[in-house]
Amino acid sequence: MLEIIKKWSVKRSNGKGTRIRCLARCKCGDVSEYDSSNVASGNTTQCKKCSNTSRSKKHTKHGHNMAHSKGKCTKTYYTWQAMKRRCLTDYDRRSSQYKGKGITICDEWVNSFESFLKDMGEPPTKSHSIDRIDNTKGYYKENCRWATAIEQANNKSNNVKITVNGTTKNLCQWVHITGIKRKTITARLKRGWSEFDAVMTDVGKKPSKC
Repeated sequence: MLEIIKKWSVKRSNGKGTRIRCLARCKCGDVSEYDSSNVASGNTTQCKKCSNTSRSKKHTKHGHNMAHSKGKCTKTYYTWQAMKRRCLTDYDRRSSQYKGKGITICDEWVNSFESFLKDMGEPPTKSHSIDRIDNTKGYYKENCRWATAIEQANNKSNNVKITVNGTTKNLCQWVHITGIKRKTITARLKRGWSEFDAVMTDVGKKPSKC
C-alpha cells in the first residue's frame, strides 16, 4: 500500500472546483505524486515501477502469452484465447458456430491457461491445431486432441461416408486417397453415380454403368 505523506488541493482543468493531490511513499521507497482519492480508495496501491513489474510477472509466469523475441503470443496461448473467443463472445466471426450452438469450455480451461497447457501439452508441430473428438460436445480434456488439418477434416460432423468394395471412409479420406476433388465426387453422387464410380472413376471418363 502507498503511505500518504502530504496532501494539497489544486484547481480542476475545467475551472470547476478543486481536487486533492498527494505525495505518497511506495513500499519500495519511491515517493511520487498521486490523486489522493485513488490512493485512499485502494485503486492505486503501488508506484508506477512496482506496478509495471507486477504486471510483467503476471503476464509472463507461464512464458506463453508473449514470445519475447517477436512480441507475439505462442501458438498454444493463441489457441486458448481463440477457443474462448469462439465459445464465450459474440464478436468472433465463428461465434455462431460455437457459442450459438451451445459449444462450451470446461471451467478448468476457461479460468486457467495453465490448466489447459497441463492437459493438452504443446502441439506436436505448427500444423497441428485443437480438435474436438466428438464435434457435438465441448472443449475438455477427454474430448480434445492436437490434430492436423487432414485429421480435422476427416472428423467433421458433415463428412459423407462412402463405401467402396466393403471399405467405408469419409469423403475427405477418399479425396486424399484418389486425388479426385471433393466437388467432383459430390457432383457425381448427386447425378446418381454409384459410390464406387464416383470415387474410383478417373476425371473425364464415364462411370462403368454407361
